[in-house]
Amino acid sequence: MERVFRIQRKSRTYTRRIFATLAFILPFFCLPLFCIPDAFATEDQTASSLRQFKAELHGVICKPCLKSLGDEIRSTPGVRRIRIKRAPVKKGEKRYAFIKVDYEAGKLSMNDLVELIEFRDMKALDVEDNPKKSPPR
Repeated sequence: MERVFRIQRKSRTYTRRIFATLAFILPFFCLPLFCIPDAFATEDQTASSLRQFKAELHGVICKPCLKSLGDEIRSTPGVRRIRIKRAPVKKGEKRYAFIKVDYEAGKLSMNDLVELIEFRDMKALDVEDNPKKSPPR
């Protein structure tokens, strides 16, 4: 059988040039589909609703217990960041740890965090709950 239509081969540079042009032009057509100012506004609103929870943990504070507490709090919806650090103690003093949790106020509250800590047979003392300060840009 004979071919009726000729197959034209394009060079690779021609194909690359077409893809580069499409990659440059396509975002300008898609830009009106998304409302960019609203996206920035919601980010600012969530940044303003961020809070920071600080407390001293007393009670059962072995490393595996602190790790499991950290994993449980980290998996809670609304938690952005968590830091748990055991305090250095001298011989004969009781051990304790510090906890800092950055969370969204709309999804979680200070009382929820205290309940999670007390469920693990720990006590939260010197509790502070303040609005999270955003870092300077």
